[in-house]
Amino acid sequence: MNIIKIPITVFSFAFCIVLFSCNNNEIKSSNSNPQTNQAPPSSNLNSVGSDIVSLEKLVKEDSTNVGLRLNLGTAYYASKDFPNAIMQFNKVLELDKKNLNALIDLGNIYYDTNENQKAVDFYKKALAIDKTNLNVSCDMATCLDKLGKTDEAIKILKDNIKTDNSHAQSHHNLANFYEKKGNKIEAEKEEKIFNDLTKR
Repeated sequence: MNIIKIPITVFSFAFCIVLFSCNNNEIKSSNSNPQTNQAPPSSNLNSVGSDIVSLEKLVKEDSTNVGLRLNLGTAYYASKDFPNAIMQFNKVLELDKKNLNALIDLGNIYYDTNENQKAVDFYKKALAIDKTNLNVSCDMATCLDKLGKTDEAIKILKDNIKTDNSHAQSHHNLANFYEKKGNKIEAEKEEKIFNDLTKR
């Protein structure tokens, strides 16, 4: 049974790049590909590279522009240049320490690179700002499970479902965690709910 992670952040600036982001066996709620964030199709890589060059020039001219740095970080992230993406998102946080997009994207990068404790740390900061973001808490649960904290992950997903019973990814990941714990009845129940929700 695979767990799903959902993409969280989409920027709509001039040089916007749509990103997808849950993890191995769990689909990233803040993404698109089961297990990790999915980079753009290869046919779009030249466009991404062009955007990076353009954005780098603009950032040099206006180094305190948070929107430009977010877009540059997003472009680096899309091209899987994680070190430069991390640098840009950290620069954003120097300018705006509560920037939700930067916190989530840093969490997503560390999710994708399997640095789960770092991902949890950034997801917690993001949730302190927006506790209603079920995709972020779903992805954080995946990381906690990988850190051996499956019971804590289950509690988070159950809370997600109490908030919104139609949050399909939470049901799917919860099914996986129940199966991991040997609770097949609850696992089948949650997977059925997930299947019913995604057939709509």
